[in-house]
Amino acid sequence: MHQNHLIRVRPTKGLIPDYLGYLWNSPLVERQLQEVASSTSGLYTLSTAKLKQVKIPLPPRKTQEAIVSYLAEVDVAYERLRIQIDGLQVRLRHLRKAILAEAFAGRLVEQDPGDEPASVLLERIQAERAAAGASVPRGTSVPRGGGRGKKPSGQDAAL
Repeated sequence: MHQNHLIRVRPTKGLIPDYLGYLWNSPLVERQLQEVASSTSGLYTLSTAKLKQVKIPLPPRKTQEAIVSYLAEVDVAYERLRIQIDGLQVRLRHLRKAILAEAFAGRLVEQDPGDEPASVLLERIQAERAAAGASVPRGTSVPRGGGRGKKPSGQDAAL
């Protein structure tokens, strides 16, 4: 939030620095900082006088210690979950690739013995393309790409 300068904060006696660190990054303090910050060109600035307007709740030291201890545990749990999520995302990418490989290999479902083998289908497609290419007048092109992309022009559309 601080763009062009740093302000050193020295906690007063009775304020635990870690408590202040957690509180400083809380929505409560963020709202207060936004209210006192001034902007002339879209960059917000905060002076020490404006920072002194920010109200920080100061519970007893034991309460601050309990809050810091609890939030430190939350931070550890959050980091552990973030690492697990990162690992799961990597695993998910690998599984997706493996599933696609199995699908393209035809191993996801039982194959119908009556289905035409891929090699026979490919030979038939090549033969059909060769036959279609032989009947096309010289100087014209045969649309390719399975209908994707640009629509054929008038001459090609007649083919």
